[in-house]
Amino acid sequence: MQNRAVFRAYCLLLGFLVIFFVGLSMAKAWAIAEPGGIEEADLEGWRLVLHLPDGGRAEYWLAAEIPPAGEEGPGWQLDEPYIPLRLLAEASGAALGWFEYYNGTVHTGAAVWLPSQPQEEGVALLPGCGTVFLLPPDGAPPRAEAQYAKPLLLADTLCLPVQLLDIWGWQYQVEAGLVEIWLPEELPPAELAANAAADSPDYGMPADEDLARAWENLQPALTDFWAEELDRQLLAAAETTFNPALAGRTQNIFLSAQALHGWRVVPGEEFSFNAVVGERTPERGYELATIFVGGETASGYGGGVCQVSSTLYMALRQTELAVLERHTHSRRVDYAPAGADATVAWGALDLRWQNNLAEDVFILCRIEGSQLRIELWQGQAPQELPDIFRIN
Repeated sequence: MQNRAVFRAYCLLLGFLVIFFVGLSMAKAWAIAEPGGIEEADLEGWRLVLHLPDGGRAEYWLAAEIPPAGEEGPGWQLDEPYIPLRLLAEASGAALGWFEYYNGTVHTGAAVWLPSQPQEEGVALLPGCGTVFLLPPDGAPPRAEAQYAKPLLLADTLCLPVQLLDIWGWQYQVEAGLVEIWLPEELPPAELAANAAADSPDYGMPADEDLARAWENLQPALTDFWAEELDRQLLAAAETTFNPALAGRTQNIFLSAQALHGWRVVPGEEFSFNAVVGERTPERGYELATIFVGGETASGYGGGVCQVSSTLYMALRQTELAVLERHTHSRRVDYAPAGADATVAWGALDLRWQNNLAEDVFILCRIEGSQLRIELWQGQAPQELPDIFRIN
């Protein structure tokens, strides 16, 4: 009997150790752990601190490097913190659901987030997609909103880059090795949110049927979205900054970028910046601004257009498209790294490249505030160009 008791105790101990080490490995795979669950020296990453509405705080460890199951070496590496969406939902009392999405050859999924305050909009997020869908509380059709930060599926967990917290207007701060997020004070206290009934009249906690209705309402928008996005791939993007206070130069940047916006280059076709943008004359709306002539500054029509050609060239350098002609400025420019600029001059210097890919390539531009962004896409151009020209 004593030997049997010893054997039983040994089995219990062995089972505990197995569960402990499996649990530890799962914590690493999920890249989420309570303080002490993972030694910070073992993995590079960030400490996450959530400041809760009731004045409390919760801490987690976010790994920047996770090995794939059964293998050595990193499965993915991160240069910035990504926050598991479920942590934010649990802390804020939001309802969170994951839904599989099938549409022809598209098999993906989306997370639907419904806040605890029924008067606020919900959000639908797609992994690897820079578009979020805002879900009005009154059941109106969802609105698509472009974001350049994209959520990612990391170890089967949908995680947000910290910039996407701007969707909710939450305050956050990122320092070396530390991410702090302040949940709004008007949210219900965490313990009440966790224990509230799904149909609580006090906090309007969303229920499973609310998530199902939101997902059903989202379907037409998703169908249209994927129909548009199926045959497109972002090849490259580049951004430069200018001074909007320089009115003439800003006008010239706007006009030349507007000429590029939506331009399509079929396979084998050559693209000429001068041919597409055209001559920079006052009759065409171009204004006087600073230009370089023989290494010296001067005033000329179209000053600033070279920033557009340089931004386009910076995007081209990231692709396999064949650059046929490109010239550097006679002196260093402040909007592009050394060796990444491309000057143009009507009738003399051009930026030319050829589409040596098997599909169409098209250009999308965006001006917002002091930033110019140029994107190169492969595939079918949209029938309606996005309204991305904004000068604030």
